[in-house]
Amino acid sequence: MIKMPFLVSMPSTGTEIAPSKPRFGCRLLAYIAPEPHQGQDVFLKQALLDGGNSLLRQSQRPYDHKADSPTEKAKPNFSSEDYFNNGVPYQFGWGYAFAQDEKRQAHFAKASPAALDEQFVQEATAIAKQAPCNLLAHLRQVVDIQNGFKPENVHPFHINDWALAHVGAVPVDVLATIRNRLQNAHAENKEIQLPKGDTDSEALACYLALKLREQTGHDASTTLPPATLEQVLREMMVEIILNPQRQSDEQIAQTMGNGFQGASRNSTNVIAFLNNRQLLIGKIIPNYKAVFLGTHHQANGNVSYLISHHPMHLNLPKNERLDWKPLSNDAITSFLRVSKPTEVASQSAQESAKEPEHIILKRVIQLPVRSNRQAEIIEDAAQVQSVIARLEAQNDILN
Repeated sequence: MIKMPFLVSMPSTGTEIAPSKPRFGCRLLAYIAPEPHQGQDVFLKQALLDGGNSLLRQSQRPYDHKADSPTEKAKPNFSSEDYFNNGVPYQFGWGYAFAQDEKRQAHFAKASPAALDEQFVQEATAIAKQAPCNLLAHLRQVVDIQNGFKPENVHPFHINDWALAHVGAVPVDVLATIRNRLQNAHAENKEIQLPKGDTDSEALACYLALKLREQTGHDASTTLPPATLEQVLREMMVEIILNPQRQSDEQIAQTMGNGFQGASRNSTNVIAFLNNRQLLIGKIIPNYKAVFLGTHHQANGNVSYLISHHPMHLNLPKNERLDWKPLSNDAITSFLRVSKPTEVASQSAQESAKEPEHIILKRVIQLPVRSNRQAEIIEDAAQVQSVIARLEAQNDILN
């Protein structure tokens, strides 16, 4: 497996940043296709740069939570004046991870605003030309402006053969528990990875790696059954949902910064996991429409998937279409790239060769969430499975 080096750079906009009331503005884009496209992947290039509501366009208006017209495209010659006049300039950090095929992976992260960074356009163009069959991209909003401009805090976080990106806020008490478990595990086994930065998101990535080690003996993912990855992520998200919030929203706001509306029990949490063959998106959002799933029906019968905070308008051939709907809430949506079943014997070898070799299997794994979102005390990770089993046996579960 060939891995690109982890590259970082600090921002240099030349504009003074004034403290103000932050709002949640992280953005996530995920993509998985059954086959790499031959030549430049025009579809993916539009999603990143040229299409309506592309990731670049979202980076230019990072604090716009409205479902704008999906046809609005990125503004050309976008300047720092445009950016800083369009809200609080806290979005500092962009990165991506993708697998071009079963053996080659790439990972890149940079601590600068994507909207003002020419390298973002260069990297996005290069990604499209390489035509990967999956991609995870993230735009990071900095909440703590005094300590937040650190390259080690930029998503996605890369561990072994997988990457993780996160949008939202882990409740403060849950985050403290996760960090304590990581420290205790690292004290016993130095191979246990600890966060290099100070984000709750990286702590989640390290915690997922720990849970994989506890269940399988290692933190690699591509050798594991897909169902194992789904179950481990499900258990981690249940811990986020069920553990009680011991601090009030006022206390959290004082800790995280005035006006921060994140780490409450009903806060947003979207966790995206990606490896060579599998994409997992766990979603817990009070407003279930906040993240959308685009299903791309191609002319050759292939179906690929695109996840975005806003629906996108991409120019497609007449015999193709892109359908958008809200991604399943309080659930993990699993996308698995698998070999297509063997064609019937009556088909000629030439005809079979024209058929796609892979397909994407999609399924939804519901999270056991009480309709009243009542919290429970979870003392240790081993208790999670028993809590899940008991909740699923009850009727008061969101379906």
